[in-house]
Amino acid sequence: MKRKLTAYALSLILAIGAAAPVFADETVPPELPEISGEMPEGEKPEGEAPNGEMPEGEKPEGEAPDGERPEGEMPDGEKPEGEAPDGEMPEGEKPEGEAPNGEKPAEEQSDPNNETPFSDILSSSWYYSYVLEAYNAGYISGKTETSFAPNETITGAQLIVMLFGAEGLTLDSSQLKWYQSAVDWAKENGLITDDLANFDPDKAITREDVMYILCRYLIYKGKTVDNTGDLSQFNDKSLVSDYAVSSAALLVDEGIISGSDGNLNPKDSLTRAESAVIIVKIIALIK
Repeated sequence: MKRKLTAYALSLILAIGAAAPVFADETVPPELPEISGEMPEGEKPEGEAPNGEMPEGEKPEGEAPDGERPEGEMPDGEKPEGEAPDGEMPEGEKPEGEAPNGEKPAEEQSDPNNETPFSDILSSSWYYSYVLEAYNAGYISGKTETSFAPNETITGAQLIVMLFGAEGLTLDSSQLKWYQSAVDWAKENGLITDDLANFDPDKAITREDVMYILCRYLIYKGKTVDNTGDLSQFNDKSLVSDYAVSSAALLVDEGIISGSDGNLNPKDSLTRAESAVIIVKIIALIK
């Protein structure tokens, strides 16, 4: 009986083993995902656009967002502020060494008819003959040996020194102020009086003070002054100070002063060119 049971158990085990699947070396395990760092074909890392395209909202390096230009780049046809179009100079500027419109640098002027040593005046200037005469007579000198500075304003001292020089007098260099001897002479002879309350030899002199001093100079030289002159033709006659009215009227009547565009401009200053003209005319009047 025992042998029958053993034989039956063995046959049962063999039957179960025949029905079970057989796993051999060639058994292929289930396929696992690749982990080599490569993406499956057709897929891109998160945020990366398809081949040849940029992710939405991004621009190639150096390119500004839509509607904007990279920093420092100007729109087509425009230039940075202050820069003129190609080949042109910014407005108001001149090529290096070029003088303002209508003028030449003093060192480039060439005027064979200019008999003065001054390169900043031309023989065609309206005041040229007066400057030449005043310079030759010793009434006026240049700012430097080669410069006259015709448009520079004159001071009270400079006017007095011109009249002082017209008298053939010489400045005293030992004085504290270079013009002191001339101003002292003017005060002693009545050219400068208490009426000139605002006279300052170191400051630009007004036209009405010039007219007053020149009239006093004519009196000093023996000229009879007629106080009946008329200033009614000038639009700004009311601007002439009371102390200078008769002096202005005399100089207008004598043709020394003519005004400008219907005005005397009594509070304005006087240029060196204008002073040369007036001095020459005054000297001619008393000769």
